[in-house]
Amino acid sequence: MHFERTQYEYMKIIGLTGGIGSGKTTIANLFEFLNIPVYYSDVRTRFLMENDPIIINSMKEHFGNQVYSDTGILNRNFLGEIIFKFDAERAWINAIVHPAVGIDFSHWILNQQSKFVLKESALLIETLSIQPVDKIILVIASLPIRIQRVSKRDQLSEAEVKRRIRIQISDEERIKFANYIITNDGNNSIIQQTLKLYKTILSDLTND
Repeated sequence: MHFERTQYEYMKIIGLTGGIGSGKTTIANLFEFLNIPVYYSDVRTRFLMENDPIIINSMKEHFGNQVYSDTGILNRNFLGEIIFKFDAERAWINAIVHPAVGIDFSHWILNQQSKFVLKESALLIETLSIQPVDKIILVIASLPIRIQRVSKRDQLSEAEVKRRIRIQISDEERIKFANYIITNDGNNSIIQQTLKLYKTILSDLTND
């Protein structure tokens, strides 16, 4: 889906992305504290996968009823084993989910009042053709810290986290698309970095 920007062309869309464990959600939360609306693509993706009847039926037909619990909760462990092992299955899921997320975002942004909004997405760069943005913020972190964060958060082994990181594009590749970079290695500098970037974005938008 390609967005029709005519309805909100005055409002800039700033993409926020980063690899697994980079801590991009922390940065998104800080921008929200600065009263910048944030669309959490990953959160909305899960919501749609658990509430959109078309997606739910497609998922069950493709993977079987075990992809959801009896109460309709997405079986993330089951699905994670599939999408991080089989490229074709990951591509199939993306093909049915990303268009729905695009529609959801286009509805969300019409209700925002701000000079710019953030669109947080782990796969922002990989899907730029269907979710274009005006600028991109890349959040990076050292590999050991990323592994530690994901292992603790998702209760995964170091080997499994490394395997999931290898599936994603590298930070070196992401940097080619980034307009702004924040290093989030877990210290207080992210507050200063985020505040400085907030001011920079406002300045850039004024000068565009």
